[in-house]
Amino acid sequence: MAAILGFALGTVPEGGSTGLLGLVLALFLPSLALTVRRIHDTGKSGWWALILLVP
Repeated sequence: MAAILGFALGTVPEGGSTGLLGLVLALFLPSLALTVRRIHDTGKSGWWALILLVP
């Protein structure tokens, strides 16, 4: 989350931004898929994963 915010604010140093974005996507997408799968295991819709984004 912090890296995405850093990209939005433009505070990520040049040269490292592409690798950092790749790392964020490489870690975020599988964890999101795992979260949705576990929520499905409880019998709820995967859309419940969005509740984790609410502060």
